[in-house]
Amino acid sequence: MPAATLDATCSCELLTMPPKRKTAGAAKTAGAAKKRAPKKAKNDASPSDASLAQKAVVRADRLTLEQALVGLVEDGVVRYEELEARGLGQAPAPAPKVTATAALTSTGGMGAWERLDVELLMQVVDCCGAGTKFALSEVCKGLCSMRREPRAWRSLDTGTLAGLTAAGLQRLPRSVPTTNLERLTCRSQGYKDPFVAKDWVAFLKQLDCKASLRHLELLSSKFGSGAQALKAAEPFAANLESLKLMGVKQGSMDGVMKFVRAATRLTALDIESSETPWRYFLERLAQLPALQRGPGAKSLLKRIVSIGGWQSTATHVAFVLGLANLFPELRELHLSGLCANDAAAAPAPLSKIRVLRLRNVIFTSGMYIAQLYGRGVPDSEEALASYFADVERSMPCLELWETHRKREYISGKEFKAGKRYERTPVLRNIGGLCFSRLNELILEDVGVAEDSFAGVEAPKLKVLNLWLSPLTHKEQRSGWADGSRMDMSDNAGLAAQRAAVAKPLEDSAEGAVKVTWLKPEKKRPAPT
Repeated sequence: MPAATLDATCSCELLTMPPKRKTAGAAKTAGAAKKRAPKKAKNDASPSDASLAQKAVVRADRLTLEQALVGLVEDGVVRYEELEARGLGQAPAPAPKVTATAALTSTGGMGAWERLDVELLMQVVDCCGAGTKFALSEVCKGLCSMRREPRAWRSLDTGTLAGLTAAGLQRLPRSVPTTNLERLTCRSQGYKDPFVAKDWVAFLKQLDCKASLRHLELLSSKFGSGAQALKAAEPFAANLESLKLMGVKQGSMDGVMKFVRAATRLTALDIESSETPWRYFLERLAQLPALQRGPGAKSLLKRIVSIGGWQSTATHVAFVLGLANLFPELRELHLSGLCANDAAAAPAPLSKIRVLRLRNVIFTSGMYIAQLYGRGVPDSEEALASYFADVERSMPCLELWETHRKREYISGKEFKAGKRYERTPVLRNIGGLCFSRLNELILEDVGVAEDSFAGVEAPKLKVLNLWLSPLTHKEQRSGWADGSRMDMSDNAGLAAQRAAVAKPLEDSAEGAVKVTWLKPEKKRPAPT
């Protein structure tokens, strides 16, 4: 340390300290202070510009650094050649405007994604589930602000969020923007629903998508069994185009009707109920347009799906064929549980229907139906043939047709009592029918023979799923057999019969037909 500085320091100490007698210990302390003085001066030294710049680079985000580099080059302080000398010339030339969406670059640049249009990027991200979007916002620096971008959240499925708790469900509307939400699915992950009705109510009340929501799926029993959760979703009914509701109980049907009545723009309705007869439900549903828009108004529904375990032989195919009077705009129909033994031609053809899926259709023998209704009806095979003829006349524009016969079951107690399996109806005598626009035909648990489709024309057919399988063990014990089944050991004969059954339809088709043979134990998925 220079002498002048040392003298000034000592003078300051003498002015600020009270007079004290000098001792030997004090002299040693002063000597030690003189030795530590250079170290103190080194700590008080001002940091260099290089160290300050290094700290600034470490603490700044990427967007700030990019803008600083662009500003230095534009002001002429740094030339672009100097950047190339330091290894920065290989990168794309910096631009003052990185992207048009500030929300996606608030914490960093988009990197390689800058070359893509932002709207295209939003469409790609929109195909991801909620869990994937959260993961992208956590690990990708360019997409870290996507969680706050409304355009990235046009659909939300709570079932895709693994480990979602009741508290997390209530915080979810505050974590992501919901102003642009168009499709919402409320369900839990897994079979068991860990949420109660008040959790769904708190979640729905925080959403801000009354004007944008178009598709709503309520796949929780809390919506179908109670009125509290379903009532919380009523504010979103005004602009809905499709509604899917599962687990509807008979006591909550009035709440469902009130909700559907508020949805004046609804064109697709999926209802799953195991207690409510769907014929009664459809008749009430057809009366709502008159209450919404005045007397004489007809329903706007184009898709009706009613699935569940409810069945009754009192509902006949004739009612289905007459739905054109109730739903003139109907294009797609899924129903379960009806009897085809009393079919009749429709008074008005369903000229607009394209998809018909009928499951658990009953083609019971005439003796069984006579016991129920006290009158004679056609035999099961005659009912099956008339069923094909009625559909061909009533639905000229049908493109996809699925018929699933109700599978018979005999318990061990009934078998010991003498009950046996009834003969499976075999499709016969339908020659001359023409399905001009049929693309896919599915017949499950319905017998077919070599002459089943002789004389039938289907020029647009592309997919054919039929049922021709060997006898099951129970059926062999019952002594039941017919021409629609063969022994599994005769593989050559089975293949020849299958080829003969499908040949008339393959010959009438304009292109190739994909033929698939269904097994009796195969369970088809629910309608989608």
